[in-house]
Amino acid sequence: MTMEENTEINIVERVNKRLDEGIKISFEDFFGRSYELFKKTWWQIMIGYIMITAATTIISNVLNPLFMGSVDYDPKNFMNGSSIDWEELFNFIIKMQSSPMVHVLGLVTGILTVFLSAPLQAGFLKMCREGDKGEVNIGSLFSYFRSPYTGKLIIAGLITVFLNSLCAFLLSFIPIFGSFINIFFTLVFYFLFIFVIPLIIFGNASIQDAFSLSVKLCMNKFFPIVGFMFLSYLLSICGLVACCIGVIVTIGFLWIGVYHLYKDAVGFPEDEKQPEEPPHWQQQPPSI
Repeated sequence: MTMEENTEINIVERVNKRLDEGIKISFEDFFGRSYELFKKTWWQIMIGYIMITAATTIISNVLNPLFMGSVDYDPKNFMNGSSIDWEELFNFIIKMQSSPMVHVLGLVTGILTVFLSAPLQAGFLKMCREGDKGEVNIGSLFSYFRSPYTGKLIIAGLITVFLNSLCAFLLSFIPIFGSFINIFFTLVFYFLFIFVIPLIIFGNASIQDAFSLSVKLCMNKFFPIVGFMFLSYLLSICGLVACCIGVIVTIGFLWIGVYHLYKDAVGFPEDEKQPEEPPHWQQQPPSI
């Protein structure tokens, strides 16, 4: 039975039961488990990352001239020959974060990109599941572009993009401090909605249930998930320092980590099935 066919599971009842029993999220072998999955999926990660990056870059380059005129600042100001003027770079970032039109650009870019990114993210989580069970099929990366879950994934992605962009737009009217508050809200949304995609594709949750159950799970296991986010943040810094290859590693471990969080928190019913015991010797027909 495939994950798409496994629709008889009531995910709301399952999550509530897991919460009542007590969820345990273990980080003891987090890197070990993640590394084993990463070895099976690293080149699929690279394909998905390149596709999303290329689409985002193309969309941004097309829309940039329409919005960037609202930022009265030349990015060349923070380049001093071959070196970077960090003070001027900081001023440029604050200027960008304080421009409402820049966040409108981010909203439009996010809306257009989510049609690609949401199915790819779901496909990568499916590959993590396959890799955990055995072999990885490259076709799984693209399996959610045409599936019963495609619409829900895109709508869930649009809701997240809209909430992030709305906060960024409103906070852009607060000088300087609005940028830092926006970073906080971005992390909050990421924290609260971390289970939305796996709940949809693994649990066949409705959009409303996916968001409400994700919030419930995150609030129940606040510190372990914050710990995961902190590890992800450290990996992101390492990824930026190591440029392209490092970013691919970072993205891979991020989504592999999300898979392990879901596996520990919600689990998969097929993993819990007890193996059938062999028939008792008295029930076996006599051999001739």
